Amino acid sequence: MDPIPGAQPAALHQAFRGVWVRTGAPTVDPAAATLLDFSADDGPDLGFAYVLPVDERRAMVMAVRMGPSMDLPDPLPAVARVVGSSRWTIEAEERGVTPLPGRPAPRRTGQRMLRIGARGGRVRASTGYAVTRVLADTGAIVASLSRHGHPFGIPPDPRRDRALDAIWLAALARERADLEPAFLALFRDVPVDRVLRFLDGGASPVDVAAVVAALPPGPFLGALGALARQRLIR
Repeated sequence: MDPIPGAQPAALHQAFRGVWVRTGAPTVDPAAATLLDFSADDGPDLGFAYVLPVDERRAMVMAVRMGPSMDLPDPLPAVARVVGSSRWTIEAEERGVTPLPGRPAPRRTGQRMLRIGARGGRVRASTGYAVTRVLADTGAIVASLSRHGHPFGIPPDPRRDRALDAIWLAALARERADLEPAFLALFRDVPVDRVLRFLDGGASPVDVAAVVAALPPGPFLGALGALARQRLIR
């Protein structure tokens, strides 16, 4: 299955706002990171928070929302669950909005010009992940320059990944707030190393099969059917 070149689903974004929090008492568990906390989000988009502890008094708390809105989510409800009744202060903040593109523009822009990073489609359309993809792409470009004298001898993204991205984005556009069970099943029922390879885009066929088997089929079969009817996937 391959998305038809140029086909674009509805514009979707991953909006995030995170704060670095310092507490007045040792209320943070430094051995426990929270990856998917859906408990404070009741909006129409898919939203969650995650907590990355530094020590017993410091943590980074991030709120994420995926959908058509570019409004930033509020991390403070998640902060309240971390700090409890302890006094706390915000030491730093980070925020942004990442487009979740259906299909990037062609990477080659001239005889010796190549788009890189986000402009080169290195942001995974379905997850917003980019760091490991940028690093792998950089290595491939360096190898191509050494071997061929130009940057274009790099492998394309697998057709399978493009199809999976298209299905996920279609499901997100159709049933945003109802995809919480899919996320929970993904991290509950699949080994974490396979999940991370799947999210980054370096999954093997066995990894993909394990992820697909764990996910609730309804939203994704509905999305696949919608894409097929619109001739956006084949």
